[in-house]
Amino acid sequence: MTSFLHASLKQVAACVIFALAMTVSYFISISMEAIDNTTSWFLPAGVRVYAFLLLDKRFWPALLVGEFTLFGMSVDYIHHGSAVVSVAGMVEYLTDPLRVIPPLGAMLGVAYLRHKKPNQNAIEVKWWLMAIMVCITFIQGVLRALTHAAEDALSLLQTAELTIGYWIGDLIGCFLVLSVVLIVSQSRGLRLLQKGIVLALLIAGLVALCELFVWLTGASNPFYLFKLLTLLALPICIYYYNLQGAMLVFLGVCISLVLLKPQAVVFWELQVFVLSLAISGFLTGSAFELVKEKTNKLRESVLTLEKNNREIKRLTKQLATATDKERERLAQELHDDVGQSIIGLKTEVKLGERLGLPDAFLQSLRSQIDYIYTSVYEILFQLRPKELEDVGLAGILTGEKFYVLLNKNGITYVPDVHLQHTPDKAVEADLFRIAQEAISNVIKHSGASRCAVQFKETDTHWRMAIKDNGQGFDPATCKAGHGLQSMRDRSAQHNAELTIERRNGWTQVQLCVEKNLTTD
Repeated sequence: MTSFLHASLKQVAACVIFALAMTVSYFISISMEAIDNTTSWFLPAGVRVYAFLLLDKRFWPALLVGEFTLFGMSVDYIHHGSAVVSVAGMVEYLTDPLRVIPPLGAMLGVAYLRHKKPNQNAIEVKWWLMAIMVCITFIQGVLRALTHAAEDALSLLQTAELTIGYWIGDLIGCFLVLSVVLIVSQSRGLRLLQKGIVLALLIAGLVALCELFVWLTGASNPFYLFKLLTLLALPICIYYYNLQGAMLVFLGVCISLVLLKPQAVVFWELQVFVLSLAISGFLTGSAFELVKEKTNKLRESVLTLEKNNREIKRLTKQLATATDKERERLAQELHDDVGQSIIGLKTEVKLGERLGLPDAFLQSLRSQIDYIYTSVYEILFQLRPKELEDVGLAGILTGEKFYVLLNKNGITYVPDVHLQHTPDKAVEADLFRIAQEAISNVIKHSGASRCAVQFKETDTHWRMAIKDNGQGFDPATCKAGHGLQSMRDRSAQHNAELTIERRNGWTQVQLCVEKNLTTD
């Protein structure tokens, strides 16, 4: 019982408040004529649409009851000084298309808009809202014009002119309510106060400048100056406040026109200007708001991508550091354990010589020990070359290690190294790993007979290139393995440009590193 009473009170409150809002907006509409015409700007059309839009569907019957009863009686009282409620009067009211069709049309239009279920703050809902306002106000304008045409026996041309006049006035009224709703609903606290100050300054500026113009020139029509000032204010407000800025200008212009009362202005000229300002401002502000929203999302995506890239670089650097440390550990263990074992084997060979073991057996044992030593040394070079600390990358590239490694696989090695300075240790280590991986790929996959390495410096860059005349591959279609990805990751750590291309029978891996990003 309590819940039913509570729901009933809500329905009654919705009915009374809506009727009161419609009555106030109707009274304002007939009291704020910018020029001597009672059809200037009809606010109840906008109040009706937004009441259906903002309230839940369960309150819609209460809105219809409020309009058909309380609001109807209020209008009768304003025009006739009395409001008589009778069954015959209600029947006549409910059978009047001018009274019934507009609220039902508004209700059906909003129901369709809600059926589409757009985001309440999306641009789509605003554009659909404008389309609904255009359709509803046109229907209402036609009905009002037909009513007057039947009463006053107007011609078809006069009826059409009256229809357009009513339509424009009702549509401007809808945009006026729209401007207030958008500004108030999407602003809170200081932002709302700030926009209120902007609106007051805009109105004061328009009125003061037009009055000053009239006082200085003696002209009776400052409307052209008024339009110029409006066109100057519109893009500025849109830039700072988007769609709300456009509605601020529109609201300020309407209030300023009411204060100025430009009687010398042709009715159609004023109405068309105000409506054009509303529609163009609404569309431009909506489009600018959409562009700004997309730009902000794009900026956030870019920032997120940059953050992820930095994180990837950090993790890649950690992985490379951990890999290098593990290489050092393995190299040290191989050097200590296998090295000591090889020394022990050589000692055993010498003991066998003293014991008189056969020379053929001892020579075979020496060959196997030398092969193990060479293999272990090559592995140590692959893991962590001691020469990198002793002679640097230039010394390794021109030293015997790569010569021996490539010549053993039937590949002629041609180094071309010209340096005046030495890269810092971090860059030098990664350049070595990239060169090592590229040469390893030449040996394993290329089937080449010649491999050339160039390492040069310019005033601003280190440039390294590894070329071979093997069968090559297409980096665009070839699936990147661990080695190729490792080369790319190491180059990315230094913002270096790594390119792989096939040209004139040669496959080339080229790396370009900026000095100012990598040197001390």
